[in-house]
Amino acid sequence: MEKLKCSHNIKIRFVLLPGKIKTIAMCHLLVFLLTSPAFCMDKTIPGKFIVEPPTIICAGFEWNIEGDDNRNASVEVTYHESGTSQWREALPLLRLNGEKVVFGELINFTAPNMFAGSIFDLKPGTGYECRFVLKDPDGVSGQASKTVTVTTRQEPTDYKGERVLHVYPPDYKGEKEEPAFTGLMEAYYG
Repeated sequence: MEKLKCSHNIKIRFVLLPGKIKTIAMCHLLVFLLTSPAFCMDKTIPGKFIVEPPTIICAGFEWNIEGDDNRNASVEVTYHESGTSQWREALPLLRLNGEKVVFGELINFTAPNMFAGSIFDLKPGTGYECRFVLKDPDGVSGQASKTVTVTTRQEPTDYKGERVLHVYPPDYKGEKEEPAFTGLMEAYYG
Protein backbone atom coordinates (compact mmCIF):
# COMPACT_ATOMS: atom_id res chain seq x y z
CA MET A 1 0.00 0.00 0.00
CA GLU A 2 1.37 3.45 -0.99
CA LYS A 3 0.38 6.84 0.45
CA LEU A 4 0.40 10.35 -0.98
CA LYS A 5 0.31 13.13 1.54
CA CYS A 6 -0.35 16.85 1.06
CA SER A 7 0.22 19.63 3.56
CA HIS A 8 -3.30 19.24 4.98
CA ASN A 9 -2.82 15.63 6.07
CA ILE A 10 -5.18 14.38 3.40
CA LYS A 11 -4.16 10.79 2.72
CA ILE A 12 -4.83 8.97 -0.51
CA ARG A 13 -4.41 5.19 -0.38
CA PHE A 14 -3.69 3.14 -3.49
CA VAL A 15 -5.05 -0.26 -2.71
CA LEU A 16 -3.59 -2.92 -4.92
CA LEU A 17 -6.63 -4.27 -6.74
CA PRO A 18 -6.66 -6.92 -9.44
CA GLY A 19 -7.02 -6.21 -13.16
CA LYS A 20 -9.61 -3.84 -14.57
CA ILE A 21 -10.79 -2.55 -11.17
CA LYS A 22 -7.30 -1.21 -10.40
CA THR A 23 -7.06 0.42 -13.82
CA ILE A 24 -10.48 2.05 -13.49
CA ALA A 25 -9.72 3.29 -9.95
CA MET A 26 -6.38 4.76 -11.05
CA CYS A 27 -8.02 6.47 -14.06
CA HIS A 28 -10.67 8.05 -11.82
CA LEU A 29 -8.00 9.29 -9.41
CA LEU A 30 -5.90 10.67 -12.25
CA VAL A 31 -8.90 12.54 -13.71
CA PHE A 32 -9.73 13.92 -10.26
CA LEU A 33 -6.18 15.15 -9.68
CA LEU A 34 -5.82 16.66 -13.15
CA THR A 35 -9.14 18.51 -12.99
CA SER A 36 -8.60 19.93 -9.48
CA PRO A 37 -5.95 22.66 -9.86
CA ALA A 38 -6.43 23.81 -6.26
CA PHE A 39 -6.06 20.32 -4.73
CA CYS A 40 -3.54 20.71 -1.91
CA MET A 41 -2.18 23.87 -3.50
CA ASP A 42 -0.64 26.20 -0.96
CA LYS A 43 0.82 28.64 -3.48
CA THR A 44 -1.53 31.35 -4.74
CA ILE A 45 -2.61 31.92 -8.33
CA PRO A 46 -4.08 35.43 -8.84
CA GLY A 47 -7.31 35.63 -10.83
CA LYS A 48 -9.74 38.35 -11.87
CA PHE A 49 -9.31 41.73 -10.17
CA ILE A 50 -12.53 43.76 -9.77
CA VAL A 51 -12.83 47.48 -9.01
CA GLU A 52 -16.25 48.28 -7.56
CA PRO A 53 -17.83 51.65 -8.46
CA PRO A 54 -16.42 54.17 -5.92
CA THR A 55 -18.69 56.09 -3.56
CA ILE A 56 -18.14 59.67 -2.40
CA ILE A 57 -15.46 58.68 0.15
CA CYS A 58 -14.71 54.95 -0.41
CA ALA A 59 -13.35 52.60 -3.07
CA GLY A 60 -13.94 48.82 -3.02
CA PHE A 61 -11.95 45.98 -4.57
CA GLU A 62 -12.11 42.19 -5.05
CA TRP A 63 -9.29 39.87 -6.10
CA ASN A 64 -10.25 36.28 -6.98
CA ILE A 65 -7.58 33.64 -6.48
CA GLU A 66 -6.94 29.91 -6.73
CA GLY A 67 -4.92 27.89 -4.25
CA ASP A 68 -3.74 29.18 -0.86
CA ASP A 69 -5.30 26.16 0.82
CA ASN A 70 -3.42 26.95 4.02
CA ARG A 71 -4.84 30.52 3.95
CA ASN A 72 -1.55 32.28 4.73
CA ALA A 73 -1.55 34.67 1.76
CA SER A 74 -2.21 38.38 2.23
CA VAL A 75 -2.75 41.50 0.13
CA GLU A 76 -1.15 44.78 1.21
CA VAL A 77 -2.88 47.96 0.03
CA THR A 78 -1.32 51.39 -0.52
CA TYR A 79 -2.70 54.44 -2.30
CA HIS A 80 -2.00 58.08 -3.08
CA GLU A 81 -3.97 61.01 -4.38
CA SER A 82 -3.35 61.74 -8.06
CA GLY A 83 -0.72 64.45 -8.45
CA THR A 84 1.03 63.58 -5.17
CA SER A 85 3.84 61.10 -4.53
CA GLN A 86 3.30 60.15 -0.87
CA TRP A 87 1.89 56.62 -0.64
CA ARG A 88 -0.38 55.86 2.31
CA GLU A 89 -1.22 52.46 3.81
CA ALA A 90 -4.79 51.19 3.84
CA LEU A 91 -6.25 48.16 5.58
CA PRO A 92 -5.17 44.87 3.95
CA LEU A 93 -7.77 43.02 1.91
CA LEU A 94 -9.83 40.44 3.82
CA ARG A 95 -9.23 36.76 2.98
CA LEU A 96 -12.42 34.85 2.11
CA ASN A 97 -13.09 31.29 1.03
CA GLY A 98 -16.26 29.33 1.66
CA GLU A 99 -17.75 31.54 4.38
CA LYS A 100 -21.54 31.24 4.31
CA VAL A 101 -24.12 33.96 4.83
CA VAL A 102 -27.64 32.63 5.29
CA PHE A 103 -30.69 34.65 6.25
CA GLY A 104 -33.80 32.50 6.06
CA GLU A 105 -34.72 31.90 2.44
CA LEU A 106 -33.79 35.42 1.31
CA ILE A 107 -30.01 35.14 1.39
CA ASN A 108 -27.85 32.08 0.83
CA PHE A 109 -24.35 33.18 -0.20
CA THR A 110 -21.03 31.34 -0.09
CA ALA A 111 -17.93 33.48 -0.54
CA PRO A 112 -15.58 32.44 -3.34
CA ASN A 113 -11.81 32.00 -2.91
CA MET A 114 -10.80 35.67 -2.90
CA PHE A 115 -9.64 38.81 -1.14
CA ALA A 116 -11.96 41.81 -0.73
CA GLY A 117 -11.83 45.20 0.95
CA SER A 118 -12.14 48.97 0.76
CA ILE A 119 -10.12 52.12 1.10
CA PHE A 120 -11.93 54.55 3.41
CA ASP A 121 -11.89 58.29 4.19
CA LEU A 122 -11.12 59.47 0.66
CA LYS A 123 -11.90 62.96 -0.65
CA PRO A 124 -15.01 63.44 -2.85
CA GLY A 125 -14.40 63.94 -6.58
CA THR A 126 -10.70 63.02 -6.33
CA GLY A 127 -8.54 60.62 -8.32
CA TYR A 128 -6.41 58.00 -6.57
CA GLU A 129 -3.80 55.48 -7.64
CA CYS A 130 -4.17 52.25 -5.64
CA ARG A 131 -1.58 49.47 -5.42
CA PHE A 132 -2.26 45.90 -4.26
CA VAL A 133 0.57 43.44 -3.53
CA LEU A 134 -0.29 39.75 -3.11
CA LYS A 135 2.14 37.90 -0.82
CA ASP A 136 2.27 34.21 0.00
CA PRO A 137 5.14 32.45 1.82
CA ASP A 138 4.38 29.41 -0.38
CA GLY A 139 4.80 31.46 -3.55
CA VAL A 140 2.66 33.35 -6.05
CA SER A 141 2.26 32.00 -9.57
CA GLY A 142 1.33 34.91 -11.82
CA GLN A 143 1.08 38.68 -11.47
CA ALA A 144 1.50 39.43 -7.75
CA SER A 145 0.68 43.14 -7.90
CA LYS A 146 -2.03 45.31 -9.39
CA THR A 147 -2.14 49.09 -9.72
CA VAL A 148 -5.43 50.76 -10.59
CA THR A 149 -6.79 54.30 -10.67
CA VAL A 150 -10.16 55.28 -9.28
CA THR A 151 -12.02 58.56 -8.93
CA THR A 152 -14.47 59.05 -6.10
CA ARG A 153 -17.88 60.53 -6.88
CA GLN A 154 -18.58 64.22 -6.45
CA GLU A 155 -20.81 65.21 -3.60
CA PRO A 156 -24.26 65.95 -5.05
CA THR A 157 -25.14 69.62 -5.49
CA ASP A 158 -28.48 71.39 -5.76
CA TYR A 159 -30.06 71.21 -9.17
CA LYS A 160 -29.86 74.56 -10.96
CA GLY A 161 -33.04 75.92 -12.52
CA GLU A 162 -35.33 73.69 -10.54
CA ARG A 163 -39.00 74.41 -9.96
CA VAL A 164 -39.73 75.11 -6.26
CA LEU A 165 -43.06 73.97 -4.84
CA HIS A 166 -44.11 75.00 -1.32
CA VAL A 167 -46.06 72.31 0.54
CA TYR A 168 -47.90 73.15 3.77
CA PRO A 169 -49.96 71.02 6.16
CA PRO A 170 -53.74 71.41 5.73
CA ASP A 171 -54.14 73.26 9.08
CA TYR A 172 -51.29 75.76 8.47
CA LYS A 173 -52.46 79.31 9.30
CA GLY A 174 -49.37 81.43 8.54
CA GLU A 175 -48.29 83.25 5.41
CA LYS A 176 -47.81 80.98 2.39
CA GLU A 177 -45.27 81.42 -0.36
CA GLU A 178 -46.55 80.72 -3.89
CA PRO A 179 -46.94 78.31 -5.53
CA ALA A 180 -48.52 76.88 -2.35
CA PHE A 181 -49.98 73.39 -1.96
CA THR A 182 -51.61 71.63 1.00
CA GLY A 183 -50.08 68.19 0.42
CA LEU A 184 -47.54 66.30 -1.67
CA MET A 185 -50.18 64.80 -3.97
CA GLU A 186 -51.60 68.25 -4.74
CA ALA A 187 -48.09 69.58 -5.45
CA TYR A 188 -47.26 66.60 -7.64
CA TYR A 189 -50.45 66.63 -9.69
CA GLY A 190 -50.85 70.41 -9.60
